[in-house]
Amino acid sequence: MGIKFQSPPLLAALIVSFLLGSAYSIELPFLRWKRNASLAAICIMVVRAIIVQFAFFAHIQKYVLVRPILYTRSLFFAVTFMCIFTAVIALFKDIPDVNGDRNFGIQSFSVSLGQERVSQIYSSSIILQLVVCF
Repeated sequence: MGIKFQSPPLLAALIVSFLLGSAYSIELPFLRWKRNASLAAICIMVVRAIIVQFAFFAHIQKYVLVRPILYTRSLFFAVTFMCIFTAVIALFKDIPDVNGDRNFGIQSFSVSLGQERVSQIYSSSIILQLVVCF
């Protein structure tokens, strides 16, 4: 899509997303970031909340609306909201995988703290975010 639309922001987003997705998944030294709960959450948050938001915004501004790229407060609000939201979602995804994580030696927060405790913490975080933002 980035090449077809001749959009450097979209192409950059795709390349960086591919590289971070590879670091997240590939079984090589210093990679397979999904084994570490914090690295996994950061990787997911960076792609979904930062790269996608800025790249799509820049693409729409410059290549669809043909306007100069001026970063707005609403964009920064969206990025902040998505950072918190995706961090919680990225950590929430480990709750059902406790047995597999434990068997493969992955120290997710759900393995360390327990599924119920983690679920309570994350649910509270989402509710707090919604209350603060709206």
